[in-house]
Amino acid sequence: MKIVQSFWMGNNSDMKKTFGWLSNKYHYLSWILSANQLRHFYDEVELFTDKCGYEILINKLQLPYTKVHVVLDELNSYDVNLWALAKIKTYSLFNESFLHVDGDVFIWKAFDKNLLSKDLITQNIETTTEYYREMWNNIYQHLNYLPYPMESYHKELSNKSYNMGIFGGNDIEFIRKYTAESFHFVETNNESAVKTNMYNFNMFFEQVLFYEMTKLENKKVSCLINKDIKDNGYDNDFANFDEVPNYRTYLHILGYLKRIQLVCIKLEIYVQKYYPEYYERVENLLDITPKLSTFGYTYSKNNNIEYEKSYIKQLLNKDENKSKAEQIFSRNITMEGKIEVFNNLLKNDNDFILIPTGNFNIKEEKGLNILEIIQIENKSIIIPLFHIDEVIFNELDGNKDNKDFERNAIQYLQEDFPVNEHINYIATLWKRVSYFISLGIFLPVNKKLYQKINKNKDKADA
Repeated sequence: MKIVQSFWMGNNSDMKKTFGWLSNKYHYLSWILSANQLRHFYDEVELFTDKCGYEILINKLQLPYTKVHVVLDELNSYDVNLWALAKIKTYSLFNESFLHVDGDVFIWKAFDKNLLSKDLITQNIETTTEYYREMWNNIYQHLNYLPYPMESYHKELSNKSYNMGIFGGNDIEFIRKYTAESFHFVETNNESAVKTNMYNFNMFFEQVLFYEMTKLENKKVSCLINKDIKDNGYDNDFANFDEVPNYRTYLHILGYLKRIQLVCIKLEIYVQKYYPEYYERVENLLDITPKLSTFGYTYSKNNNIEYEKSYIKQLLNKDENKSKAEQIFSRNITMEGKIEVFNNLLKNDNDFILIPTGNFNIKEEKGLNILEIIQIENKSIIIPLFHIDEVIFNELDGNKDNKDFERNAIQYLQEDFPVNEHINYIATLWKRVSYFISLGIFLPVNKKLYQKINKNKDKADA
C-alpha cells in the first residue's frame, strides 16, 4: 500500500502563513517530524504538492520523500482556505490502494497490516455536536447546491462524520465516487462559498460527506482508533509527546491543539533533539535567531548519555559561561523523555536525586502564584500553581534525595491528617512533580550516577 502526504500552498509563496499553528515555525516543524517518522517505518513515502510547496518542503527543507508529484497547482483557482481540496484531489489520483497521512500526524509504529488491508480507512468516527451544527447552519444558507447524501445531515437525521487524519483503503471505486461528489459539492458552491467561512466548509465536503455516502451505500469503514469522539472532544492526549514512544505511538495535532504553546514547544524540542539537521534548515528558512545550530549539536551528541552527564555537571557547577539560549537548549534536549525515566525510578523504588534545572521563576500575579518557565527567544510559559505546589518548591529549592523529599513533605500535614492517607498524599505530590518534570523544571537522576558525577566534581574543585 502506498503511504502518501499532500501539501498545497495555493499559489502563495508567503512562508509566514501559519496553517492554523501558533506560528509558521511550528507548521514546518510539523512537516519535518511527520515525514521523517513515516520514513522511519516505510521505505517509500510519496508527496503530492504544488510548485510553491515543492520549493519549501523539498528544495529548502529537503524532506525525505522517495517520490514527489507536483500536481496541485491546478487547484490554484480555488481559495487557499479550502485546504481539504488538496487532500480530495490527491485521493482522486489513485488507481491502487493507498493511505494518506496528514502533515500534523506523527507515528512511532507502523500502521497495523490488518488495518491497511481494509476497504476504507479513517482515523476515527466522530459525533457532531452543536459545534459542527452551528457551523453548518451558517454555511448552508449560502449554498446553491446540496448533495443528496448531505440531506440526512442537514435534516438532523444524522450527526456523524469521520476524522481523516489518515484516510485511504482498497475500495478505489468508491473513493473515486466520493471524491467526484466532493469536488462537485465545492465547485457548484464555489462562488457562494466566499460569502461564508470556507475554512469550516472543509469539514463538511470532506468528513461529513464521506460518512453520509458510506452510510447510504452500506460501506464498512475501519478506524485506527475504535472510539467515537465528539467533534469538539479531542483531548490533549492527541498531543502528548511525554508518552511517546512506549505508551503512545500516534499523535494528531488537530484543531486547537496547534495553538497551545506548550504543545508547540514540545514539538520543537523533539525535532531539535532527533532531527537537528532539519531544524537547522528551518532556522535558515525563517532566519530564526539565536541559531541553535551554532552550538554544534548533532543527533548522536543529543542522544548520548555523555550529554546528560555534561548537563548534570553544568547544573552542579552553576555554569554561567554558556549563553541563556544554550542553557535553555541544554535543558530542553536533556529533559525530553525524562518522564519515562522518572516513572521507572518510582516504579522500581530506586534512589534518585531531583535537581532544579533553573531558568524559571515563581511570581505572584493578582494574588495567585504562577510559574514562569523561560524559553528561547525570550518567550515564557506561564503555569498557575496550586497550594500543594508550595511543598514541592519549598523542598526542591536545591538538589534533593527522593526519600528525604517524602519524609520532609509529611511534616507539612496537619496533626489530624489521617496516617492511612499519607501514601495518597505522597502519590499526589509525585504526580505534580512528574508534571513539572514534563515542563523541564526538575531533572531526575539515578543516585549512583549523581554521586559519581558529584564526586568527580569535588575532586576537580579540590
